[in-house]
Amino acid sequence: MGYQSRRRNYLTRRERNARAWRTARIIVIFTAIGLTIFGFMHRVSLYNWLKTFFY
Repeated sequence: MGYQSRRRNYLTRRERNARAWRTARIIVIFTAIGLTIFGFMHRVSLYNWLKTFFY
């Protein structure tokens, strides 16, 4: 049996950062999509709420 390292799944700092940024980017994208859908569903009440500040 050949040599096996205990750290077979070692990731470099660059790989860890790339994975973390990718995960963060996916979370931000889906949150933005969710907020857009929520805003569209409640657009009348949001419009009325905004009118309280500008009229």
